[in-house]
Amino acid sequence: MATNSITAAQGRYKAHPCPKCQVIHKGKGPYCSKVCSNLDRDDEYKEKMRQTKLHTDKGQLATWNLVWGEDYEPIIAGGPVGLADNQFVADGDVWTSD
Repeated sequence: MATNSITAAQGRYKAHPCPKCQVIHKGKGPYCSKVCSNLDRDDEYKEKMRQTKLHTDKGQLATWNLVWGEDYEPIIAGGPVGLADNQFVADGDVWTSD
């Protein structure tokens, strides 16, 4: 078996050049990286993707998760802000006085 042949069991792909930078890689797609892939995008495609992110529920959720992460909970308007009257911070810890 040749060293650069595709074998499904091992999950390897045949070595091929990137169409933009001519680097030899064994990745699944034609490009070696996202940077090279984005160089082939025209302004029409970029605008279409931007509109999809802005105006669809799925796009807005994906954008939110990229910016804040899935575990982030937004601050509730009108909720408590800062420390209570009997609390103070010392050495990075919050303390409560009686």
